[in-house]
Amino acid sequence: MRATDLLQHKLAIEIKQINAPGNTSSETLPVPAKKGATHVESGHGLLGTTPNHIFKPNLPERPTYVYLAEVSHFVDGEAYAFGGGLWSDDLPPLIVPLLKLESTE
Repeated sequence: MRATDLLQHKLAIEIKQINAPGNTSSETLPVPAKKGATHVESGHGLLGTTPNHIFKPNLPERPTYVYLAEVSHFVDGEAYAFGGGLWSDDLPPLIVPLLKLESTE
């Protein structure tokens, strides 16, 4: 919003729309609005897969997909897959153990 203030007040450029980043849900929409956003990216709010949806199962959005992964390899009886799902955008995908399974090899 500092950029908006700069453009409007110091450079006299009219701003009609401020699009804020996603990670929204019906619960979080008032936050960017109070800060001046006129639009937000729907992001994972449409899918019901924001961090809020993990801890607050009564939100109106419902998860709309199932995350499936292929097993990459077995090590010491554990299956590993290239993981994702819920992660921070600044971290690389992780290799995570899925289950303790017996290898069929």
